Amino acid sequence: MLHESRIKLLGRILMVGAIVGSFVLFLFLVFSGLSRWGGRSLSLLDPTYASKFIPIIASVSEHQATTWTSYFFDLHMLMVLIPIGFFFCSYGQKEITNYGKIFIILYGILAIYFSCVMIRLMLVLAPAACILAAIGISELLLKVRNIVRNFKVPPALTVGQ
Repeated sequence: MLHESRIKLLGRILMVGAIVGSFVLFLFLVFSGLSRWGGRSLSLLDPTYASKFIPIIASVSEHQATTWTSYFFDLHMLMVLIPIGFFFCSYGQKEITNYGKIFIILYGILAIYFSCVMIRLMLVLAPAACILAAIGISELLLKVRNIVRNFKVPPALTVGQ
């Protein structure tokens, strides 16, 4: 039976080994030429790549850049609430580090970027938009609730004094 300290050490060794092994495999595939990026993947990183080198990919309407009207028609009211969700995830409760909020911030930023590059990837943005908007509306309602709870009605003025 292993002691708790040995289990933690074994876990750390396995984690470092997996990270180093993945990095070595990545370097091998990149420098050996066995693995190449596809045209669609490169057009995500460089939006002008497909129009320059692979016109057949650039001609497909799903691979075109997203217009603002697509955002307004697809996301509706979420467009207003997404920045509020980003704000409350970023600046709310500084004393508490919440990895879930950090994850949703990164997911939201990446989803917005990739949906800008290719209209097909609005499907990737939809869950992030819903989560960020829900956080925004929830925090706004909590603030409003606290204001309403702490509201003190001024004493009524009597008539004739």
